[in-house]
Amino acid sequence: MAGFCVDALKKSRDRCVVGIRSRIGADVQLCETVMLGADDLETELDRFRRKVEAGAQFAMTQALFDLAYFDQFEERLGGWPIPVMVGIFMVRSHQLAVRLHNEVPGIVVPEAVQARFRDAGPRGAEVGLELARELSAEAREKAAGVYVIPPFRQPEAALELLG
Repeated sequence: MAGFCVDALKKSRDRCVVGIRSRIGADVQLCETVMLGADDLETELDRFRRKVEAGAQFAMTQALFDLAYFDQFEERLGGWPIPVMVGIFMVRSHQLAVRLHNEVPGIVVPEAVQARFRDAGPRGAEVGLELARELSAEAREKAAGVYVIPPFRQPEAALELLG
């Protein structure tokens, strides 16, 4: 459905909303994703502005491991024109942190974060929870909220952030 919405949004905001409503039978808000760690930040800023102009009502970042990217994007944008939710990915191992960094466009896992996981060894899940809590607390001060990407096949792990 995401591809349907993106294509429709390019053509017409109203057609997108009508198409989604007819598929799921509910009222919707239009969301925009933003890659704060994109290689070409100018292009991403332009895309973001165009999506807001097309009717995006809120945005969700890709997973962030350093909120400096959030701050930099906001500064270059001149402030957030719509509410933004920050993605918090509960990584549990050094191997996954490296894979995300190397293989997922727009996701940057800074060397300092990778080192925390590398040094943690079998305690990677503990370090991941600590990092997720730190990022969540910081993001809640800067953004409209956060959304959590729990570990694969462990959705209940997202609840650990509340404890």
